[in-house]
Amino acid sequence: MGNQTVVTEFILLGLSSSPTTRLFLFGLFSAIYTITLAGNVTILLLIWLDSQLHTPMYFFLSHLSFVDICYTSSTWGWAFNSGVTSGGLSHGGDCPAFASCPTLGWVYMQ
Repeated sequence: MGNQTVVTEFILLGLSSSPTTRLFLFGLFSAIYTITLAGNVTILLLIWLDSQLHTPMYFFLSHLSFVDICYTSSTWGWAFNSGVTSGGLSHGGDCPAFASCPTLGWVYMQ
């Protein structure tokens, strides 16, 4: 008879237990997210506004920018919701479902 344990969730340890360090990292990651989002939106707007950029290369570049916005927003939203609003996963926050990380990885690989 084998092991009958079923894993439904797991606990992620945060980057730091110090509130000051966590606040600094939150600000750093927020700045990186904002710069990424602003850059991709700028690319989309410039391609949309300039008729000379309506070529196949810029068509694919605009789709790449859109996909990058979707990926970074989904990752940042999950990390923010899990690690910041609930006080951090290592500090009594909600544990993510076991299937959520592999599912997110599978979506990225598609």
